[in-house]
Amino acid sequence: MESGGALKYVTRTEYAHFTSGSNDCGGASHIEFDHTGSWVYVHEVDTTNACSNTGVVSFALNKSTGALNYLGFAGDGAFPGSDRATSLLGNDVDAYSANNSACMYYGFFGYKRASNGLLNALRTE
Repeated sequence: MESGGALKYVTRTEYAHFTSGSNDCGGASHIEFDHTGSWVYVHEVDTTNACSNTGVVSFALNKSTGALNYLGFAGDGAFPGSDRATSLLGNDVDAYSANNSACMYYGFFGYKRASNGLLNALRTE
């Protein structure tokens, strides 16, 4: 932040190249920080080579530089893809998203955060 409260450009991270492979699909639909500000989670849509499915990309935030370090991707299997936010619970360990694809696939998707900040997909049924 600048002294007057304005945001200051620090760095840029091309998040999509971690999951999109060689296709031109994919995009961020929601971004969420954990409650400590140590990790950033990007909910991505259309991430696979088939331009479908969604998931969450995890990054560690370097608080002194603002740089993001890629931790990994957890696909939720939502088809044709969900643009619903993934929300962390107050414990900063469990997260959930709900899918309503306006088609025939409805469901909840769960994640559990590892000690390094990576969200791992859980099987919810």
